[in-house]
Amino acid sequence: MLYAAIALLALAAAFGLLILKNWLTSADTSRGVIYAHGLFAAAGLGFLLYRWTQSPQTALR
Repeated sequence: MLYAAIALLALAAAFGLLILKNWLTSADTSRGVIYAHGLFAAAGLGFLLYRWTQSPQTALR
C-alpha cells in the first residue's frame, strides 16, 4: 500500500510539473490534466493516511 501511495504521489508530481510548465509558458492546460493531478494527489494522500491509521508506529519507517 505504501508503494501505491508513492506511485500515485509521483504521478501527481509529474502532472504538477506539466501544469507549472504550461503556466510559466502561458499555455493552456486541459482540465483533464488538472483533475488528474488532484485525483492522484488525493488518492496518494488517502493511501498514506490509511496506512498510518493501520499501524501508526511503523507506517512510515
